[in-house]
Amino acid sequence: MAYRRFSTSTDMGELADTDILVTDCWPDDATPAELEGYQITAAVLDHRRSDSDFIPCPPVSRGEEVSADAMLHPTCHVVEAKAFLLHAQNAALEWTFEVI
Repeated sequence: MAYRRFSTSTDMGELADTDILVTDCWPDDATPAELEGYQITAAVLDHRRSDSDFIPCPPVSRGEEVSADAMLHPTCHVVEAKAFLLHAQNAALEWTFEVI
């Protein structure tokens, strides 16, 4: 699926020229063997532009969708993502209570 400024893909080769890479956790019913080719590692991040950002969406399962070395990569912003998530959740709760 592609939009003017946003796209999703299963092609790992497309990561090289992305501005922001956002991941989510692996499905519970999938086996690691099915998804290991999609794991974000430091090597994957090293092949991206130096001005790009990597935002693993919490909760992050180290060793599954994101390797431990990717979590320490300079482009990884997991702490900032977790802080933002709290604000997004609060906004959703406020909106829900206004609607009810």
